[in-house]
Amino acid sequence: MATIAEIRIPTDQFALHHTLTTLEDARFEIERIVAHDQEHVMPYVWATGVDPDELERVVEDDPSVEVAEQLARPGETVLYQMKWIGSTEALIHILVEEEGTVLAAEGTHEGWFLRVLFPAREALSRTYDFCRGNGLSLDVQRIYNVDDGKQGRFGLTERQKSTLTAAYEHGYYGVPREVSLSELAEELDVSHQALSERLRRSHRALVENAVIIGEESTTPATADRRSRDAAGLDTNRVGAPLTRRPSAARRRPRRSARVRRRERRSGRASLERRSRTSTAVRTSSIEK
Repeated sequence: MATIAEIRIPTDQFALHHTLTTLEDARFEIERIVAHDQEHVMPYVWATGVDPDELERVVEDDPSVEVAEQLARPGETVLYQMKWIGSTEALIHILVEEEGTVLAAEGTHEGWFLRVLFPAREALSRTYDFCRGNGLSLDVQRIYNVDDGKQGRFGLTERQKSTLTAAYEHGYYGVPREVSLSELAEELDVSHQALSERLRRSHRALVENAVIIGEESTTPATADRRSRDAAGLDTNRVGAPLTRRPSAARRRPRRSARVRRRERRSGRASLERRSRTSTAVRTSSIEK
């Protein structure tokens, strides 16, 4: 079964480590990447975040870059065609040995975050074993089964998907909007609050899974445990996207607005009873 995985690789175990540690504001996004053999990787890379002239000087001194040719320079952004010759063992294994495809990749001083399509789940497990055996770190952050389609890839439930589709079809995302939230809620036969919360959760899932790569940060121990679980090496759980485990405080069930209002009314009533009792006691003491 084909599998899409989001993985994180530390900068010191990947190309452009020198550049990213020298220019911490630099950000690289891979447009296209090809591995020609076991030693050379040739990506097309967009670079942003720093002065292009300063970036060019630092890239020239980067030992992982054999060739860096500027193809375009729109404003403060630069498109490079590079040839990487070092710190690409994990990437070459994915591209050459496992015939994986890099769908998206972004590099910052915090690490490289890649979304990779593996032809089979076993290819991801073999990649994990390869990295472990060669002293490389591979943090598997999320996994999607291709059989789940875009819905599974984007982390949406069936209800969230149908709600977003209905909102789009009714013109909720139009400029100007063709339907208000209240009107859409009435059309879908749900409360205004329920629809608002469902849309926010749906938007968050889309942003996390379609826009942001590698949002989560973990300790090395947590990353290692999560990677092994995700790759199916220590457990039988496969396929489901990994989600951040909430803290104990966040796991407490959230009380509804109706329950909170009832509690406030109960609290006010209790306070009034105590006030009346206190007043009665003082009056009785004065009369005596």
